[in-house]
Amino acid sequence: MIPENIIEDFRNKINESKKPLVFFHDDADGLCAFLQFIKFSTAKTKGVMLKTRPQLAKSYADIINDYNPDHVFVFDIALFEEELLEKINIPITWLDHHDILHTKKINYINPKMYEPKDNWPVSYWMYQITKIDPWLAMVGSLADGMLPPIEKELLLKYPELKIEKNEHKEKRLNYLYHSKIGWIYKLINNLLKGSGKELMQHIKLLKQINSPYELTEQSTVIAKYLIEQNQKIENEYEKLKDELNKLNYNKSLIPFIYETKGLSFTKEIANELCHKYPNKLIIVGKKKNGLIKMSLRWNKDIRPVLKKALLGFDNAWGGGHSFACGCCVKEKDYQKFEENLFDQIISY
Repeated sequence: MIPENIIEDFRNKINESKKPLVFFHDDADGLCAFLQFIKFSTAKTKGVMLKTRPQLAKSYADIINDYNPDHVFVFDIALFEEELLEKINIPITWLDHHDILHTKKINYINPKMYEPKDNWPVSYWMYQITKIDPWLAMVGSLADGMLPPIEKELLLKYPELKIEKNEHKEKRLNYLYHSKIGWIYKLINNLLKGSGKELMQHIKLLKQINSPYELTEQSTVIAKYLIEQNQKIENEYEKLKDELNKLNYNKSLIPFIYETKGLSFTKEIANELCHKYPNKLIIVGKKKNGLIKMSLRWNKDIRPVLKKALLGFDNAWGGGHSFACGCCVKEKDYQKFEENLFDQIISY
């Protein structure tokens, strides 16, 4: 649990900033944290989504210096290049819930610093900081596979977002698959796909959504447009899912590597396969430009297994949460990587 004085200090930093620059992860947790920031801050804010890799690299110094903010905020980004600080002279406040970054040069906040097992998503903590609206915190948390302790607050304000069918033992899954807030999560997750231009248009419009009911009731022109865009993406996803029937589900490791010029659905397919086959280690990857970017799911801690499996590969990277990680290897290295991963889970 992040102490109240740290939360209060973060809140004050947002209020004091007159020209903030926000970097955030390209998933629903990162986006929902950013949307809460936008709705809470009275300042004109520039947002930058990190899509290629969850790392604030030294190359972002040019963006920071060109915009010349009075404060940089970072949400849900796991990695950091210290060389960045040599190129800028602007305070950074960083909120994350991945493995702890050990640096004294930035104002770094992570719930694991106070309780090692506390990894509530960043969107949940932004709700504790801003108290703007629980629906964004719920969407972002569901996206990271967690059900935050704000259910009463959510349903008090939005009773129609309740669970409509208790099919699963785990309440989180019932929210995800049998509630309107789960439907909103899928919509927002889909809208994070597409080209840079499309993506920024979606985010710009999502910033103007003030209530989840606008989406569920399609009560505004913006909501109707976003839902139309979502349906186009859903149609593409359904076509790709047909390929899943060809997989061998008898092995302890289930790999699904595909190549398409279309959108990436590695996270969605990995989540779906993990839900159906909880005891298997799931690998879903997309080939692009000589690389394979993957989403991994398992019912055990993947991180130590993944770390060892990636050893020895040039320009490979990976990491994330206990049961859900992302990674990337060169296409020519993939087969060896899969073999390494299989060897690791056999001896785990």
